[in-house]
Amino acid sequence: MKANNALDFDDILLKTRDILHLPSVLEYFHGIFQYFCVDEYQDTNTIQYEIIQLLASQSQNLCVVGDDWQGIYSWR
Repeated sequence: MKANNALDFDDILLKTRDILHLPSVLEYFHGIFQYFCVDEYQDTNTIQYEIIQLLASQSQNLCVVGDDWQGIYSWR
């Protein structure tokens, strides 16, 4: 994948988290978005949680919707 300059879904999440750790990038998104809503929160993994936490860190305006009966990771 690296030879083809390609990313899979996990790589996209990791790169997004890493980029959001750059202060100028995070400030940019804080300037654009003030409210965050996450659907299917029950399926959020650790990296996705970190991304959400970073994005909502300034405004603290976060709404999550989840249903533990539909959790795809409940079997782990």
